[in-house]
Amino acid sequence: MYIDSSPAVVSAFPPPSATDRAFHDGLWAGRLEGLTVGGVAYYLYKDNAKRTAEYNDEDEEDVDNGEAYERELAETRALMQELQKEHDQTDPLVNAIHKPADGRYVGSSAEDDDGDQPVAVHLEFKEDGTVQGWGNDGVDGRYVLKDGVWSTTGGGGGLAGLLGARVAWIEQYDEGFQVALRGQVLADGTIRALWASTVGVSGSVDLARD
Repeated sequence: MYIDSSPAVVSAFPPPSATDRAFHDGLWAGRLEGLTVGGVAYYLYKDNAKRTAEYNDEDEEDVDNGEAYERELAETRALMQELQKEHDQTDPLVNAIHKPADGRYVGSSAEDDDGDQPVAVHLEFKEDGTVQGWGNDGVDGRYVLKDGVWSTTGGGGGLAGLLGARVAWIEQYDEGFQVALRGQVLADGTIRALWASTVGVSGSVDLARD
């Protein structure tokens, strides 16, 4: 008859008691409840944010066109001051190398009233950081740049000055209204910008060197 003389194996981790099991069950129940409450709170937050955005959109639709343009014009002029300061603080060699090309630019505007139309503009980027020019809108006719500024992005030189350029200008149309424009010069030289007008129309435009 064979008798196993090997020592008995005793587990170092005894099975959990009824109290321990109840504790862990309660802990996981609490975690699941917390996740559920958190999920509901997140849903309510997102829903409230959506409703707030819709409410703000409705409010903006009621804003007088003149007030909306004055706000846009103020932001554009603030950017122009910033760009002029950047330009003055950037190494002249960096400005000369990364100055946008002068010449004729053509493109098409995308307008919020679905009145998309072709655009052509002649631009001259001056060494002092100003922009001069004139253009013609396919529907609204001829305009001149009343005021304009350009700067390499991140004035102060170094690598920051090699990232491209920004522009901002005010267009004065023969028909009597104005457009405030703010844009970025892309790597291929295209100017991509947002604009708003005194007649309550706004949109975007891409202008490529012709």
